[in-house]
Amino acid sequence: MKARMVPNSQKNGITGIKTITYYGPFDEKELERLKKIFICMEEKEKQLEIPLLKGQSLIIRNSDEVKTEVQLFNHEGDISPLMIENVTIMENPLT
Repeated sequence: MKARMVPNSQKNGITGIKTITYYGPFDEKELERLKKIFICMEEKEKQLEIPLLKGQSLIIRNSDEVKTEVQLFNHEGDISPLMIENVTIMENPLT
């Protein structure tokens, strides 16, 4: 059963998730709470970036639009963006 549950990520050259970006209308109170939880958070222009292990990151971006983007580590570089409701999954080719 376990062998049949393996996703096709290896076949498509996907080795993991590089970045997850959350877009939404975050107020100052929410952003301050996030800063207390993630002490390594870096504040950049219009966004907060949380560095994770192995070159991964979580980004909180203040926006009127609510959506999530997931960038994948991809050695093949030929995956079309995929939208599932307000989540966009896209490649990030490795060089």
